[in-house]
Amino acid sequence: MAHIDIKLIVIFGRSEKFITLLKILYPEAKIHIIPWRASLNMALILLQQIKEPIDLLLICGYDFSSYSSIFIDYLQKNVYHPLKIIELIDKYCMNPNYEIIYIDTLNSSKKYTFSRYFYAKKYLASQLSTLLPFSKIVQIPTIYDGQYGTKIQGGLITKLVSNFLISLGIVKIITTSNLSKKIQAAIANSDQNNKGRMIKPRLISIPRNQFFDRILRILCG
Repeated sequence: MAHIDIKLIVIFGRSEKFITLLKILYPEAKIHIIPWRASLNMALILLQQIKEPIDLLLICGYDFSSYSSIFIDYLQKNVYHPLKIIELIDKYCMNPNYEIIYIDTLNSSKKYTFSRYFYAKKYLASQLSTLLPFSKIVQIPTIYDGQYGTKIQGGLITKLVSNFLISLGIVKIITTSNLSKKIQAAIANSDQNNKGRMIKPRLISIPRNQFFDRILRILCG
């Protein structure tokens, strides 16, 4: 695999697990964070503070408040608005050869989904593949740390149920160590699969809480 010199990283989405992971992978790199809910003006101000070319853009966000939002707001928060910010980052990157890594969830064998989370992740991946075809889509299951357990958003019940389903082998996991290797491989591999796969939504317009959405995804797709 080719060696890629990463000196400046932009993370779109304030995910502590990915911030920590990239600090370990690239300890000498400067890291700038653009929150997932940042306005275009806020994102522009943050980008204008960057005076060097961007080597890596990692996209790893999701608005967990959108489960209970009306349908158009949910899509705005997780697809349409993020795409505008990604376009803005691309405009200010100052590096025609920079890397884009989009953290996606694993594909399903089904061609439809009842899950808002799953649909938004796949929809954004599909749109990103069209907007910036050189983007690299990295599909990962639930992140699992042997010391701290699952690293998922949600309350105690969500985490307890997730750990139980992991123990049954129903929910797939990836360790932080293997996740690091997967990201490094994607950055170094010019043949990485860059195509996001669109999926059909079913009953996505109905608001729900995060726990119910996760159960729907596990049981129904």
